Amino acid sequence: YGRGTSVYNEKKGTNEREALKARGEETGQQAATAEEVKLFGRIPPIEKKDASLSSLSSCRVLSLSSNTIPQIANLSGLYRLEILSLGRFSI
Repeated sequence: YGRGTSVYNEKKGTNEREALKARGEETGQQAATAEEVKLFGRIPPIEKKDASLSSLSSCRVLSLSSNTIPQIANLSGLYRLEILSLGRFSI
């Protein structure tokens, strides 16, 4: 890309809704019915919080590692959540 730029530097961060939509396109499975939702290492990283994660009522394992969401809140809809992975996370 020249002059020290990269694809990562050119893309702005995304939000949870967009990340869940992209995950569905990649896996062919709706996140709302998945027991394991992996949203780690997204490019661009998730950096905007919205209420989308609360729709994951079947989720037992949620991986958000390597993102830059400003806060973790509003997870009240995750009734079955057993494991929340936040490694290499910038809160």
